[in-house]
Amino acid sequence: MNITQFAKSHNIKYENVSMFISRHKKMFEGHISTVGKFRYLDDKAIEILEKQYPPIVSHYHNEKNEFKDKYLESLEHIKCLQNELLKIQNELSDYRSKKLLIETQADKIKHFEALVKEYRNDIEYLKQQCANLQNRSFFDFLFRRNKKRETLNENHSAF
Repeated sequence: MNITQFAKSHNIKYENVSMFISRHKKMFEGHISTVGKFRYLDDKAIEILEKQYPPIVSHYHNEKNEFKDKYLESLEHIKCLQNELLKIQNELSDYRSKKLLIETQADKIKHFEALVKEYRNDIEYLKQQCANLQNRSFFDFLFRRNKKRETLNENHSAF
């Protein structure tokens, strides 16, 4: 680990660490190696620096993580609720379409029931006509006489 990495990990300035090392050269002798522009710290140097600059456990960082976790949980919950809402809306639209279909079928049934009633009345009327025709004699058919006309004529002649 170099000095820059140590400073960033402990949330302090590079200059502070560098100044502390330069003021306490005897403590860091043999524990710092230089490669190019960078000075690397061994485990002993890191231990000495951590005594001076202990790692900061930020409550703000923990609270931020907790807030972020709660926010992510809330988003998950919102997604679940949205999915449930979509399911319910789909079920509702299916229900409405089925209800409309049932209502139209109920209207058709009522219409057909009315037709059946009308046809039954027509059938009854035709049965009566057939019965009337069956009661007439052959000569009545031949001369096209109707019993109703005869009864009407008889009633009129009485006056």
